Amino acid sequence: MNKRNLLLTIFLSAVFFSLANLSLAATMQTTALVNGVCGSTDGKTVSSIPTEDLCSAGTATTVFGPNPGFWWYCEGSNGGVKVACRANYLSTGSIKLISPVGGEKWKLGKTYAVSWEYTSLKGDVSVSIVNSKNYSCGQGSAPVESKQLIFTLGKECKYADSQVKKTMEPGEYIIALSGRDVNGKTISYAMENGNPIYVSVDTITAAPIKGVCGSANGKTVSSIPSANLCSSGIASSVMGEGPWTWDCNGLNNGETVSCKALSSVVEERAELVITRPVSGSTLVQGSKSTATWTGSTLGVVSYSVCLVGGSLGALDCKDLGTATANQHSFVWTVPNDVTPAKGFQLVFKSSGNEPIFSSFFAIDSATAVVTPTTKSSTTVKGDSDSQGSEGLTINKPISQMTREELINILLAIIQALSQQKRVAN
Repeated sequence: MNKRNLLLTIFLSAVFFSLANLSLAATMQTTALVNGVCGSTDGKTVSSIPTEDLCSAGTATTVFGPNPGFWWYCEGSNGGVKVACRANYLSTGSIKLISPVGGEKWKLGKTYAVSWEYTSLKGDVSVSIVNSKNYSCGQGSAPVESKQLIFTLGKECKYADSQVKKTMEPGEYIIALSGRDVNGKTISYAMENGNPIYVSVDTITAAPIKGVCGSANGKTVSSIPSANLCSSGIASSVMGEGPWTWDCNGLNNGETVSCKALSSVVEERAELVITRPVSGSTLVQGSKSTATWTGSTLGVVSYSVCLVGGSLGALDCKDLGTATANQHSFVWTVPNDVTPAKGFQLVFKSSGNEPIFSSFFAIDSATAVVTPTTKSSTTVKGDSDSQGSEGLTINKPISQMTREELINILLAIIQALSQQKRVAN
């Protein structure tokens, strides 16, 4: 190899080595190790799921919890470490036993009610009774908003959270409640001011007693009944807004019956009948027409009036204005932009009342159109809601009529007026 080639080889090797080092440095720079670091929320006490300041470095995972608190991870990148973070949880949920109050004597197989008050809970509340040997005898669950569970005292218990079952023994039992707050944390109740609420259980099975409706059943009342609901058994919550219903739960596995009270409050609604437009009448585009009605408006001040049916269809109600209820008449203009057809109706609407419909009527074109027939056999269409007068059949614009056709129209109108005058006399 000559000196020139040797120098060229050395130069190219140096360039290649420099480029390789630059590439390696760039790669190392873009893949720098990042360790996860908890954010300022770590260690704080919160009352809801934290969503901000979870990590000051790295990527936050899903937040888990809240039993007993909330926790999450800040994951590192490019080989960086993952760290666990945590926030304490202060729940706003609570539950308090209302009844029994303690000292009651319960018998196996009898029916009892446990009631409670609560704040910021959701889902169901579970009711158990627990003895000094830590045997829990679950009695069932009910929606938290029902505020009570009615149950027949069962005899099957189990030890703590295991599946070891045991028949209930006589003795004292603590009433225990368990629910979940709005964030899912378990909220429990087993004592009041540090003192457990005990009931004394006798395991001698009691005879079943059938639920029987009280004197409120079948009565007509003006407000929700609260007394004399059951003559036997335990009354459930009263449901409805009139009529009202409730159950009388049988005791000791006895039959449950349903009861009902009727409402004496009759909701008055406006009873109104639209008398015009009359059924089968024809109105003309652009003309004035008067709607009239009879009947009681029962406090309704005004009606929103619209046009429906015909070429508009059943869903499109064209606004015509507002009618004062106690005037019993409303002047409106037949719309020019409605395609002539049969089957139109006026609709009167008011808040709290069903819509009121007029009779069906037709709408015809505003253009006067004529077909000459005979002087005594023609039909003239007017601009009111009458069904027409004998005289002249109109089917083409006046501007296209001949002199003879115009004379026929005038003669027909004169003849119709004369007939009306004779009838009036």
